[in-house]
Amino acid sequence: MNEKLGATGPSATGPKKPAATEKKTGCPPIHQSHWAAWQRCPYSYWRRIMAQRGLLPEGASTPALALGTEVHEALEALVNTGTVGSVESAEAQELVDHFMQHSALAIQLRDTTGVGDAETETRVRLAEEPWALDAGGALTAWDDLLVLARGTIDFLEWNPEDRVLTLTDWKTSKARGELDHEKRDGFVPRDRRRWPKDTQLRWYLLAAFRIAEARSWDVERFVVGHYYLRSLRWVALTVPRAQVVRWADAVFEEIGDAHAEIAEAWGFSGADDPERGHVEAFPPRMNQWCGWCIYGPDRGDDSCPAYRAEAAALQNTVAEVQQGNAEGGKQESAEGNATGEAVETETQEDAVVD
Repeated sequence: MNEKLGATGPSATGPKKPAATEKKTGCPPIHQSHWAAWQRCPYSYWRRIMAQRGLLPEGASTPALALGTEVHEALEALVNTGTVGSVESAEAQELVDHFMQHSALAIQLRDTTGVGDAETETRVRLAEEPWALDAGGALTAWDDLLVLARGTIDFLEWNPEDRVLTLTDWKTSKARGELDHEKRDGFVPRDRRRWPKDTQLRWYLLAAFRIAEARSWDVERFVVGHYYLRSLRWVALTVPRAQVVRWADAVFEEIGDAHAEIAEAWGFSGADDPERGHVEAFPPRMNQWCGWCIYGPDRGDDSCPAYRAEAAALQNTVAEVQQGNAEGGKQESAEGNATGEAVETETQEDAVVD
């Protein structure tokens, strides 16, 4: 963004110029996870999009991704039906059982009393709710040709009695600690006047605002945050509707700027070439997240070119060392043979003198 963000966040400045979409730029609609992948490593982002387009194979899943998928599907069933879905892996089962046995939120989700659908005035719960914004910042259909950004909200709950719309993103990572049976849904409040530092929370807050507008929900307060299933810790931000209104244009401008930055890379000739697209437009960037990347080490021919280059350089180094050792051994052997011959000659001369 061109404008520097202050402590209270930038205010709305009126309608913005419509952003360019995939139809114009070749850049697909941006998702918050796409933006995060782009910032970490352009190559990882490019591979993901190329796989979605069927131009390159999908990367192999990682244990963390597999766990997240299982748990999210189980909780989707819980939100929709009041009964948690089944899982296959032991780790996923342990995490789901931990949540169901020790979380006050799980108790609430099991109770579907008074829960209706989006067309009633009762409490509404939505799981895996898709959202999409068009080039003008309005909510639109997921597959609209003018889609600029889109995503999926893990859990959305509208409470008309309190006029509160709560958006929750499930987290299965170990970022907030191992399984903790003591915290019982510890709530970590944040200053609601501050511009949220978390990109995902900013973008999803705007999406929730647009969803509320589209459904005519008279929201007074928005609560948006991450629920860490291992520690039963909910890190959330409570924002009055008036504050969201002031932030809305600035958040959309941020999304547009992110899309424009990636679209510039897609503008390179051959950016969608499976063989060469990553060379100039989407180069790999090694960082601390490489160990979690589905294109990281130990992926064979499908691994990141940075790892392949590093592996090739390592092999060359090993070969050079081995070659050096071999040549050194030959030299030592030759010197040893020359020394042996000299000793033998001296011995023979001594024998003649005697």
